[in-house]
Amino acid sequence: MDTILLSDLERFYLVQGVEVGCRMDGREPSEYRPLEIETNILSHATGSASIRIGETFIVCCVKMEVGKPSLTNTGEGRIEINVECYPTATHRCSEKAASELEERLKTTLQSTYQSKFIDLSPLCIQRGRQCWVIYIDLLILEGAGNLLDASSLVVKAALLNATQSNSLLLSVFQNNSKSVEAEVRQLRGDMLPLFVTIHKTFH
Repeated sequence: MDTILLSDLERFYLVQGVEVGCRMDGREPSEYRPLEIETNILSHATGSASIRIGETFIVCCVKMEVGKPSLTNTGEGRIEINVECYPTATHRCSEKAASELEERLKTTLQSTYQSKFIDLSPLCIQRGRQCWVIYIDLLILEGAGNLLDASSLVVKAALLNATQSNSLLLSVFQNNSKSVEAEVRQLRGDMLPLFVTIHKTFH
C-alpha cells in the first residue's frame, strides 16, 4: 500500500487541530460527517442506492439471477458482492492501490453476508441445482474516509430498496420499515449488518 507522506507543516497543523479539538474540515472530534442517502436511483436494478458521507460517494445496485447453489450450502441461495474503485477516487490513485482497496472491502463485506449470519434458504429453487443469486455491486466514485461504514450503509439501503418490490427478498431480510431512509438512519434491528468505525484516543 502507498505511504502517505506529511511535511513538517502539515504534521504541525494536524497536531494543533487535535489539541484544540478541531478537525481539518471544521468538525468537532466526535462529530460525524454529513450523511446523505438516495434510493431507487437505477430503474433497471432490483434495488439501488447512493450514499455521500462528507466527500465520500458510493453507488450500489442489487440484481437477482438464477444460478447454482454452492457445494457447501446446496439448499440455500447465494449473495455475491463486487466492489469497484475508480483509480482517481482516493489520494492513493494508483491502479494497484485501488485494486487492494477493492479486495479488502469485498472480502470484509462478503464475510458478513454469509449464510451462517443470514438465512438464505428462501432463495433455494431446487436443492443442489438451482437458486436465486443476489448480486451486489458497489462503485466507489469518491473516497475521502469512512469507506467501510459508507459501503455497509449503501448496501443496506439498496437491499431494503429491493425489498419494497420483491417479496422474496422481503422474506430473507425481514424488513418491516415503510421508509428506507428512516430505516438506515435509525439503524433498527433487522438482519442487515452495518459497520461503524471507531478510534480510541489517549490524553
